[in-house]
Amino acid sequence: MWISADSEKIRYTGRIDWSVPKKTDKRIEVYGDSVSAGEVSEAVDFVGKEDPEHEGGYSNSYYSYGWILARKLGAQIHDIAQGGIALMDGEGWYHEPEQIGMETVWNKVHYNTRLSGMSDWDFSKYIPQVVIVAVGQNDCHPEDYMKEEYCHPQARKWWEHLDT
Repeated sequence: MWISADSEKIRYTGRIDWSVPKKTDKRIEVYGDSVSAGEVSEAVDFVGKEDPEHEGGYSNSYYSYGWILARKLGAQIHDIAQGGIALMDGEGWYHEPEQIGMETVWNKVHYNTRLSGMSDWDFSKYIPQVVIVAVGQNDCHPEDYMKEEYCHPQARKWWEHLDT
């Protein structure tokens, strides 16, 4: 039996083919929050409704836009995505009440200090041609300062992070 990671190319041959497909030179890197992580991507009964309460059972990064794009382009992917993460530390839902944001985790392999120490990612081992950054949805928690005043001092700090 030969099975590819691409579910559209599954076929039965009567034997197991252990060969590894040739690695592509196309590389994508994604930085993001729950959408980039595939959070609740399998909650098909909740389309157009509020997300269900869950403990990860509806989540699958295989169905995130980054992974779908990588499969369609035949590319490798490095997906740095975490549900509830904000751009800046002290905001968002991830790692409450001591929220850490992308400004801390963007260059880490391990970043959940409740599970282990932080460890750095070696950028020389994976150099993408395309980088996608999709953050900001969670920066309105615990305070939605941009809704109240778009040019709020905290909002300016947020924009400065995007300019660097």
